[in-house]
Amino acid sequence: CSREDCDNCAATGSDICFFHGGGKRCIEDDCTKGAVGGTAYCIGHGGGKRCSIKGCDKGAKGVSDYCIGHGGGNHCAKEDCNKSAQGNTKFCKGHGGGTRCSVPGCDKSAQGSTEFCKGHGGGERCAIEGCDKSAADSTKYCKGHGGGNRCTRDGCDKSAQGATEFCISHGGG
Repeated sequence: CSREDCDNCAATGSDICFFHGGGKRCIEDDCTKGAVGGTAYCIGHGGGKRCSIKGCDKGAKGVSDYCIGHGGGNHCAKEDCNKSAQGNTKFCKGHGGGTRCSVPGCDKSAQGSTEFCKGHGGGERCAIEGCDKSAADSTKYCKGHGGGNRCTRDGCDKSAQGATEFCISHGGG
């Protein structure tokens, strides 16, 4: 990879690694994730191998034919947690698995190909010049610059809040 301080191999047909945006990307509008399994889409947009359970459209995990919810992949070792174990650990990110932020005293999960959590500058940043906020969801922009999920009320372009489809003014959050 040609990025400073990156020792990963460059993706085919590129001078940067997959984590820095090299390789085949998802063709869904504003998605920056990699295309999977010989498809033109990332897992979230239907690419790659799908769960074998009838009616389930989630991505199969690991070498299994099932998504995490139907028994595929490695599960978190924490009792009553069915999330996926992260990295070379037995736990999900919420229970301490995966790469952690390298700022002393911070125990949050590192984001993207960085060694920092979002609060300490990790993960994708907003593409607007001069903005240092985190890019929202799988878009290239922070919520303030139009990234992330938007309110579904006609004529409203504010950010949807929480797990709802509406902004705060229209009952979200």
